[in-house]
Amino acid sequence: MPKVVISSKGESQSVELRSGLRMIMAGMQAGLDQYGFGDCGGNLVCATCHVRVKSGTFPAMKLDEQYLLETLPVIYPDSRLACQLIVTEDCDVEWVG
Repeated sequence: MPKVVISSKGESQSVELRSGLRMIMAGMQAGLDQYGFGDCGGNLVCATCHVRVKSGTFPAMKLDEQYLLETLPVIYPDSRLACQLIVTEDCDVEWVG
């Protein structure tokens, strides 16, 4: 199973996630949902799962994800939404929330 390292508020956690699941599940396993992470349940409407991808390979961003990210006050070149990232290998992300 791929290992996902999630940084948030200066701390990092490592969780294992079955290959093929969305990154949002790793954030929930790490307890980030208690801080509002993934409020919409991964339905691509809230952008509360905004992460910066530090390592890992993911498919190119689709337009609907790009449009939602553009509604945020600050985005980065490595910004993605965890609800749209399918985990297939070890990766490292930082929750922007």
